[in-house]
Amino acid sequence: MNALGERTWFELRAAALAAGCRFNTQWTKQQAREQVYTQIMEPSRLRRNLRGLGQAERHALQRLQAAGGTLPLHRFTRDYGSIRPCRQRPHDAPKPWIAPHSPAERLWLAGFIEITRTRPQQICLTGEAAAILPPLPAPRPLTLPTLPAVESARAALCLDVAIFLGSLLAEDACPLSGCWLSPRSLRRITARLSQPDDLVRVRSERRAGRIAFIHYLALAAGLISVQDSFLKPTVAVWE
Repeated sequence: MNALGERTWFELRAAALAAGCRFNTQWTKQQAREQVYTQIMEPSRLRRNLRGLGQAERHALQRLQAAGGTLPLHRFTRDYGSIRPCRQRPHDAPKPWIAPHSPAERLWLAGFIEITRTRPQQICLTGEAAAILPPLPAPRPLTLPTLPAVESARAALCLDVAIFLGSLLAEDACPLSGCWLSPRSLRRITARLSQPDDLVRVRSERRAGRIAFIHYLALAAGLISVQDSFLKPTVAVWE
């Protein structure tokens, strides 16, 4: 999207005021667009403005680049501040456009972004800004854990599942609401695990950590079931 193409006369004046550029109130809308574009959209000036941007403005531009150059207006202004509407003001009112009040407004005044007139409104990266922006950082590959670490975690998990099954076999745990273990049973079982949970303030298995995951694994694998009102290992464990 080209910069300043759809701006009103007052919006063009606002951009000129913010940039400290010359602006003649006798210009027509077309004359104002041509004059302001020549002054603020010159590539060297854009690069100079780019170097002066803060971290929030740079992050906003990178986000637009990553999104293909367009984001919904409400989402962009939610994260980077609003862009005030430009309207005619009384002659004795202070100039509101000398200092932008948000990162989004600063980018808009400098010609890096534009607001579409269509509904729903979008924020677009201008073609002039896209031409001078550096490319996005190359993604770094995710470092996967080494095989010994994976095998160690797998062995610890299998050991804890076996301890969980053995604990249920040794004691009668009556599940609450048909599936949950009581806090007392949880504390007795988790004390035997290779990586015990801290269950001091836990009042429900849904708030527990590793022990709840081990319970889920055993249940999903068909290794436990409710038998005669107690949670016990199934025949599949012996097989």
